[in-house]
Amino acid sequence: MIRTVNQARIYLKVIDHNFMGFRKYYFLIFLLVPILVSVSLVDEAFAPYHKQPQQPMSVSTDKLSYNFGDFLTINGKGAESYSISIIILSPSGEEITEISTFKTSAGEFSTIWIIPSGIEKGMYTIKAKDSTQTAQTTFSLGKLEVKPQPEQSESKATIPDWIRNNAKWWSEGQIGDSDFTSGIQFMIKENIMVIPGLPEQTSETTQGVPDWVRNNAGWWADGMISDDDFVSGIKYLVEQGIIKI
Repeated sequence: MIRTVNQARIYLKVIDHNFMGFRKYYFLIFLLVPILVSVSLVDEAFAPYHKQPQQPMSVSTDKLSYNFGDFLTINGKGAESYSISIIILSPSGEEITEISTFKTSAGEFSTIWIIPSGIEKGMYTIKAKDSTQTAQTTFSLGKLEVKPQPEQSESKATIPDWIRNNAKWWSEGQIGDSDFTSGIQFMIKENIMVIPGLPEQTSETTQGVPDWVRNNAGWWADGMISDDDFVSGIKYLVEQGIIKI
């Protein structure tokens, strides 16, 4: 009888010990569940800013050319980080200003710059940077007066030297095809770039700019080929309807 009672007490102690252990586990679970839920909610709230961009970052302006005092609207998309830095460079490469802006949850950003008076005319570059990406585009400030040499006006092309920078950036993929060709198209129409004997458009292609034209632009920017070689690529783009004059 005494032995049976002692065994019962031992069983009760074991059960009580196990029960206390389960109580500890239940207590820990009770503490951890709210913490895990809170972390999940915070991560979900900031998820739009952690998403990877659906496409590479790009930047553009609302027009191709501006005058002093104009409002220049800068738009972009594909940004990854929240803060965007926008740098505006003069035709000579000097930094004119730096503007900070912020992206939306969709990766888009926009800002406005009022063009001050007293800065040089020419082709300006806009660079947009976030934490991992850089995109750039160009715009023209003021109507430039190009004075071609009289003895070359009928046979030689007149190309401002600062266009070499744009050609170099385009060949390296820092400027898109549409930005470069639209800029060339604008400069030809405004007589900033003078190319005698431009051909008529003979066809219209949807295949984009051939690689050899882009390569020519890079070689010309590096001084490896002549102006005439570079102009041959521009004439081809006019013939194909990629540049419309």
